This record gives sequence, structure tokens and C-alpha cells, in this order.
Amino acid sequence: MNRAAAVRISGLRYAYPGLSTWALDAIDLEIQPGEWLALVGANASGKTTLCRALVSLVPHLTGGRFQGQVLIGERDTRQHPPSALVDVVGLTFQNAESQLFNPSVEAEIVWGLEALGLPRAVIAERLAWALHTFHLADVAAQSPERLSGGQQRRLALAAVLAMQPSLLVLDAPLGGLDPRGRSEVLVTLQLLRQQRHVTVVLAEADDPAVAAFADRVAHLQHGRLLSVTSSADVPQDAAARSGESAQLSAIAVRSGNGAQPGSAQPADHSRQRLAAGQQAPGATAAITLEQLGFAYHPGRPVLQDVSLTIAAGEFVALVGANGSGKTTLAKHLIGLLRPTQGRLLVQGQESARQSVGALARQVGFLFQNPERQIFSATVSDEVAFGPRNLGLPAASVAQRVAQALARFDLTELAGQPPAVLSFTQRRRVTLAAVAALETPILVLDEPTVSLDAEARGGLLAWLHERHAQGITLVLVTHDLALVADHAQRVLVMQDGRLVADGAPGEVLRQQNLLIEVGLAVAPVPEAAHAL
Repeated sequence: MNRAAAVRISGLRYAYPGLSTWALDAIDLEIQPGEWLALVGANASGKTTLCRALVSLVPHLTGGRFQGQVLIGERDTRQHPPSALVDVVGLTFQNAESQLFNPSVEAEIVWGLEALGLPRAVIAERLAWALHTFHLADVAAQSPERLSGGQQRRLALAAVLAMQPSLLVLDAPLGGLDPRGRSEVLVTLQLLRQQRHVTVVLAEADDPAVAAFADRVAHLQHGRLLSVTSSADVPQDAAARSGESAQLSAIAVRSGNGAQPGSAQPADHSRQRLAAGQQAPGATAAITLEQLGFAYHPGRPVLQDVSLTIAAGEFVALVGANGSGKTTLAKHLIGLLRPTQGRLLVQGQESARQSVGALARQVGFLFQNPERQIFSATVSDEVAFGPRNLGLPAASVAQRVAQALARFDLTELAGQPPAVLSFTQRRRVTLAAVAALETPILVLDEPTVSLDAEARGGLLAWLHERHAQGITLVLVTHDLALVADHAQRVLVMQDGRLVADGAPGEVLRQQNLLIEVGLAVAPVPEAAHAL
């Protein structure tokens, strides 16, 4: 790697436009060429802002007050806008979808390569590498909009890594990835360091696996750099370098009330035993799927012959690898997608005969990406939009809005535009908007992605409040620990099919099944060999 890609930060202070507090305060940091630095800290600690400063988005595109100096090699970011650093710096945003704008997966990867003016043979070689490494070859012709959140994350990484920058700045790149995808991304980054001497700056809220791979860990809090330590001094879970197999065993024991994971049944047997699912006698069905199928394009099914019943008041987790069909199935529950075969009943009524507005009275939906859900000018208007469209009296709307704002600690932000809020604050806005609808069914797509421990705990507390009130919960997630600790039932999807359905204590002990469907990973050496 060119030593010019080393980073030197001195006396960095930055405040966003209109805000008096520093988002970054007196940051001094030096990153050596070829080093892997992990940025960790709670939400709103300054990680994203620091990532933006490293690629010159701060202050060139954000405005605001900027003091101090950021050098990328010998290039001062105050004098070099983002376009002047594209040959050495690559960035992935916390919201991967926001940087995808081409009509196909293949075009997304090729766009940056063409912008560098590379020969066609080199472009073809790097495209093939990116599609293979990030398992995107099968969806190369698809629009990025049709991909799952995890696939979009992999595409954003593929497009940046194919450009072979000497400095990689990755803001929460593991959010929304299944365990296999997480492992493969970390191993790929490690190989790039070894083979090309790439410098890596990777920001995550708190991830032992990231710390295990990094050389040093920089801990941010309220915009200040608390410490920079060697990763060898950071306590690490034994599973961090071993493909999370130890974590999987611990989850199996917890979910199985002490049963040993070694008693797992073969995957095929577990599917047969769990496929039907069970419903308590006399329970009312909240959601019924009858041989449901769906395809964006004829002959390429995304969902195949999915049949299940979710009883009113159940807390169900829907799990599966990226691209398994989870989000596509969840979107059917609110009418954003309609079955191409079979049928779906919500509260006993066929969804195909109901408008999206009618379904919204029954099902509250939380998108994985808050930006897909927020469109109003202020936080208060965003929360009020749903109740107003339900035709509620003004007094009822005001009461629901006030309660939702208070529940999610948003009262002081009621008049703020959501666009200026942090990711965690925008997530709380979407939760408040869903809560204000007071629907009998809640469907949440990866709601814990990129949340720190405090924010995650607050979300789960609210879910349990709603569950105690008899609300039906459908939670789409890759977090098996969350499933083991909170869900009553787990549904496992693979290639658009329901392959397991049962209590977490039964399903999560089946390690062979979890490995087969991509919810557990091979040890790191095996993953590295595969790449």
C-alpha cells in the first residue's frame, strides 16, 4: 500500500449545522498504513461523524463548524473534497441502501471501476471477484432495490472493495448480515490486509469479533476519544475468531433449558419433525398462510409453498440467511407485496381483498431501514401521520402522539426534522410511529441492527410490554441469542421455503440445520480457504 493512505488526525472538533455541541471533540489519532482500527462506542458516540471526516464528507458536504486537521497521507481534507480522495479512500455508509443507485447489482459494482478509468479486462476481473466473494452472482442482473437488507450490505461492500482503495472506512458494515456473511466479510478484510496492505477503519457499536480481528480498538464516547488500546488487551469471547461456534453452543444450551447441543438431530429429520408447527387449542389465528408463493419475475420464485398459522398473542421469530425470503414474506403481511399463488389471511380476512390502508389498521410494520419509513417534516408529524389517517379525532391523535413520544424519549425532539437526527433517534421515531397506530399485530424487520446495548434493551422492553398486552409479534432477525431469550416460537426459512418451525429450545439445538441454512458459520480457517 502507498504510505500516503496513513491517517493523522489532530485537534479535530466538529459540530453539525445549527447545533452548539461538538459531535467530535478534540480528537487526536494516528493510523498506520496497513493497520486495522476498530471504532467502538454507543450510538451517538461520534463513530459515524468520524468516518465521514475520514473521507472528507465532513465538512465539505455537511457544512457545520470544523476545527483541527485530518490528513490522508499528505492530503488535507479541508483542501481535498471527497472527489479528490476517491483514488485512495473507500467508504460504506451505515445505511447501505443510500449508496446504491444503479439499475442492477452488476452495474453497481462496475460503476466505480469505470469511474477510475480502468481497462475493460481489469473491470471484468474485479467484477467476477466481487460477485463471487460476496455471493452475488445469482442476483447480478437484479435491481438493488429487490435485494434483502443483508444483500444490499454485501453489495455496498463489494462495490467499494472492487475499487481496491488503500484506505477502507466502513461504518457498521456487519449490520443486517447473517452469521455466515459476517464471518466472510471479516475474513475478506483480513485477507485484503495481508495481500494488499490495506488500511481498515471499521466502526461498530460493540462487537467482540471486530475487536478480535483489529490491531487496535478506539473507544469513543460523546464525541471524545476515551482510549486507544491494543486488541490483545480487549476481553474477547472465545467464539470471536472461531466462527462463533462457542456462541452457538451457549445459545443452544440457554434455549434448551440446559439440554446439550451434541444431541442435535440431522437437518432433514428436524425439518420433518418441526415443519407443521403447533397452535394452542382454541387460539384465534392472527396470520394464516396457505401454500403462499411469490416471484418478482416468472419462473424465479422468491417464496415457495409457505404454509403456517400464527396464533393471536404469539411472539414469533422469523430467521434465515440473507436472501432466504424473510423480508419478502414480512412485506406480504402489510400488503406491500401480494401472493402470486396461495393466499394470506390476516385476522381471518384474505389480504388480497384488502387495501394497504386497511391492512395498516391491523398490522404495524417496522422497516429495517428507518429512511424507508420516515417522510414527514417533523418528528411529531411523523408520529401523528398514522393515527390521523385512521380517521381518529384530533384529541385521540394528540394523546397517542404524546404517549408515543414520551415512551421513546422523543418529546424534546418533537419539533425537529428527522433528517438531522442520529440513526438511533430515527429508529426511535419509527418505533413511536408504529406504536401510535396501536395495531393488534406488529411485524419488525431487523429492529436491533446497529443499536447499542442500551437502545436494544429499550426496544426489547417495549416489545415485551406489547406482548403482555396480547399483541402478536413477528420479529425478523439474525440474532439467535435474541430468539433464544425472548421468542416463543421460531420459523426458519431457506431459499423461500419454511424448513423448520418450533420452540427455540427445539430448533436452536439443531446445529446441523443452522449451519445448513446459513445461521451458523464454519471456523474462520475454513471460511478463509473457501474465499
